Formats: sequence, C-alpha cells, structure tokens
Amino acid sequence: MTVAFRNVTKTFADGTTALDSLDLSFASGELVVILGPSGCGKSTACRILAGLETPSSGTVEVDGKDVTNLPPRERGMSMVFQSYALYPHKTVFENIAYPLRVRGTPKAELVRAVHEVAAMLQLERLLERRPRQLSGGEAQRVAVARALVWKPQICLMDEPLSNLDALLRLKTRIELKRLHAELGQTFVFVTHDQEEAMSLGTRIAVLNRGALVQFGTPQEIYHQPATRFVAEFIGKPASNTLEGELVEGSFRCGALVVPLRADAATVSATLPASGRVVLAIRPEAVRLHEVAGPGTVAMTVEVVDAVPPDTILSLVCAGASILVRTQAPPANLVVGATVHVSFPLSALSFFELESGARLR
Repeated sequence: MTVAFRNVTKTFADGTTALDSLDLSFASGELVVILGPSGCGKSTACRILAGLETPSSGTVEVDGKDVTNLPPRERGMSMVFQSYALYPHKTVFENIAYPLRVRGTPKAELVRAVHEVAAMLQLERLLERRPRQLSGGEAQRVAVARALVWKPQICLMDEPLSNLDALLRLKTRIELKRLHAELGQTFVFVTHDQEEAMSLGTRIAVLNRGALVQFGTPQEIYHQPATRFVAEFIGKPASNTLEGELVEGSFRCGALVVPLRADAATVSATLPASGRVVLAIRPEAVRLHEVAGPGTVAMTVEVVDAVPPDTILSLVCAGASILVRTQAPPANLVVGATVHVSFPLSALSFFELESGARLR
C-alpha cells in the first residue's frame, strides 16, 4: 500500500503553518521515520495521515485512493501515542482486546488474537494486571499490542519512546525492529531523536519548519546530507560546519586551510572557483597525525572528553574550531597540546552559505 502526501499544507487558526507543501510517498512494508526538531510539523503529518487532523490544502492518498476526508475508523490504521492512553480500569488483556471488541470480533477469535500478540511482545504473564501495576516499558508494549492486535494496514507511532529511560529506549528499539521484520507491516514512526531514527528507519523523512528537506536511507542521510541543516542535525556529535572561502583550489577558514586537490582526486572541479561556502565533515572522518605532513593543519587541543571507547577532542586554531571523534587518540594527549589533522577529500561536503543547499 503506497502512502502519499500530495502538496499537503496545514495552517492553524492562529496563523501557524505546521506543514508547508509536504510531498512524500513511500511503499508498503517500510518503517518510515518522520524526524525533526520540536515544532517542525512531524506529529501534525502523522495526525493528518491518521485522520485526526484535516489539511488546509493538498491530499493524502493510500494505495492510490484519496483518504483526505475519510474518518479515522475507515482508514485501516492504528496509532500509538506518546502517553500510551491505556484504560486504567481495564486489565492488560482488556486493553489489548478493546479494538477487537468494538469491531464485534467473536470471542474465540478475540482470545486467540490477544494471546498471539501478547506472546509476540512478551506480555503473557501481565494479562491480568492493570496499567498502574506496569513499568513504563511494559505499558509501552501494551499500547503497541493494542495497536497491532486487529492487524491494521499501517501502524502509526507518535514519539512512543520519549517517556522511557535511555536503557529501556534501546531495548524497545530493538524489539520494534524485530517486530517490524516479523510482521512486514508498514510502520510510520515520529521522533525528534536522530539516534532513534537512524536505528529504526528503513528510510527517514527529515522535516524542518514544516518542509521536507531530505528523504532517504539512514546511510544517505548521514553521509550525503542534502542541506546544512541535515548535516548539523544528524550525528552525535553532529558534523563540523565551517564557513569560509574557496581560494585557488583550497578552502580557507581563518588560519585553517584545507587543500581540495590530491594526487588522484579533486573536489574543486565540482565547486565554484571562488566565493564563500560552508564545509562540513563528520567528527570521526577527521584524521589525526602526530607529526605534520602534506595537507595537514596544526590545531590546539582545547578539551578532551573521554567516554570509552570514544574520545571527543575539541580543537581550535585562529578563526576555526572542530570536534574530532577517535578511538585511538595520540599518546600523552593533554589540553594545550598541538595535534595535526587532515580532511579526507571523500569525506567533505559543501553547502551554499545563504540557502544551505548542498553543492557537493
């Protein structure tokens, strides 16, 4: 079942535009993550797909059919909310069974379906408990079970892990990936957490200020960001971005000079001959050298942040600062020491200074 947003715009009564001409389509069986900072329109997009919000303009299509004005109950979709929204007076069994009861499912089939999904999510021993007797992770799994028990065509999840602690979030992510692979259903997962998105998504739709800025696989999003915003939003730590000048086949930012030609490679041919641009490079792509060499830049160590197995270095030189992530820092590294770095040509991205659009 192909899902498509066709030029969808949503403007609220106070004049706030939550979505601005959203064009996005994806196929059945994907786990699509809608990612972006708070206020970017990601939850609004999810609610419009579910039928809980109506777009100001544009259409939503499922399998080629316009569902823009179709009520939620006729869309064949389920939704897991951030709050879980479990019925406090009902047992886990009854919470999971509720969607089947309102559809008039025969008792034998209802019981079989509840036990089947409870076994899949490791909830069998909890079926007689009530929500107040559950941990956060257990309540989250009950909400997912309730969403899946009636076998919807699409399962929507609006920041369902945000109330969990870090370790439980990791375990639940792994569980959701296994569940998606096992069921083969279409999942749409909304989050502001880029690590969550990179871990879960078969493809990621990155939104900013109501607009879609990139849609691709986690690898594409990470290694080929379409805009400066994506480069700075994705990654822990995010890409280094340096504003500087293109001058005679090199990039210059203060005292930092990055040659853009090597023996068998050049990136300068794909860039303007001169002018101001933004260079981006991932912290782990920067190479450290104990001695100076061709193409290296001397920088001073400002901060050393060791969180095994990684060490994050903050390096500065006149007019420029970068972060470097490494698992093999130079010996006897201390604050104030001089290190030499180089920037592999294959790891460089360039963006327009004004628009932030990718140049290379």
